[in-house]
Amino acid sequence: MLTLNSSLLNELTSRFTADFFGVIVPLAFRWFLAGALMWMGARVAGLRDTTLRRAVFTAVAASGSVWLCMHGFSGASVDGISLGVPMGLVTTWIVIQQTFDTTMGRALIVCVFYAAGHFGASALGMTSGGFRQEFSHLMR
Repeated sequence: MLTLNSSLLNELTSRFTADFFGVIVPLAFRWFLAGALMWMGARVAGLRDTTLRRAVFTAVAASGSVWLCMHGFSGASVDGISLGVPMGLVTTWIVIQQTFDTTMGRALIVCVFYAAGHFGASALGMTSGGFRQEFSHLMR
């Protein structure tokens, strides 16, 4: 039978709470803020059937595509600029266009609101650890 040492249990609990409150909660807040601003941007762009749930889902998907591009193309660069930077921006634009089923022009308006959500979260101090890496392509 396996018995857990109380110090091990305390260590596991402290690591989980540190990860939860230090990474997961700020990331969820960042996605919600970006999604809420994306939803407002969709309203400004004339997309009337967009829901907040779809906007938050799109913010999560766009962040995932940026992360994949930044890490997938990190070794390739043109004139000292990583290909992950433009690829991340383009895939974000395409993810927004496909999930909202709209034109590229309207998706660009929503993309500006999405970026404003991430900049707003950064201004509020949500920039620790993985956050800097997730959105670093716009901060260089």
